[in-house]
Amino acid sequence: TTLSQIQVVEEIGSAPQSVEAPEAFPLLYIATEDTGAELVTFSVLPDGTVEDRRAFDLRAPYLPEDVEQRVRNIVVAPDGVTFAANVGNKRVQFYRMILDLDQRPQEIEKIGDPIAFGVRLSTMKWAPSGRYLIVTDVNAYESNLAMLTQRGGQVFSIQPPTETAPAQVIDQVRVGRFAEGVELSDD
Repeated sequence: TTLSQIQVVEEIGSAPQSVEAPEAFPLLYIATEDTGAELVTFSVLPDGTVEDRRAFDLRAPYLPEDVEQRVRNIVVAPDGVTFAANVGNKRVQFYRMILDLDQRPQEIEKIGDPIAFGVRLSTMKWAPSGRYLIVTDVNAYESNLAMLTQRGGQVFSIQPPTETAPAQVIDQVRVGRFAEGVELSDD
């Protein structure tokens, strides 16, 4: 591929942070740093083209005013409609996408309150069952000195909120330095 062969299919916004394409529905979920459009979705057609761009505000009224609200990444649960957002590298907020009869995004429903944990959250991955979310934490503040003295990252297991209980950390383990990624096997 040469630069002359590349074409812009759709404008997304400034500083896209993550892209998710759940197997359950033909949707793309894209996290951006655009105020009022922190989540952009597209419907994916059978030929791989996209249409029906929709932007969703993941800030007010969904998040408290006192938190740094940049959405760093979004991960979609195996059900294709539940998703978690890493907010400001310090909190995780759970949401549910409400779809219309054609399975196109209509609105977002917040699930519970944001859960704060760790020092500087990095990546997230849902368990194949969708029963918990794994989140890595580099365990260092964003400064050169902190990065040099960092002793090791952490990995958290988060149970999403239910109708009767808030989201909660159910386990955590220390891992090597700069815990920037995680993968889970299907078993």
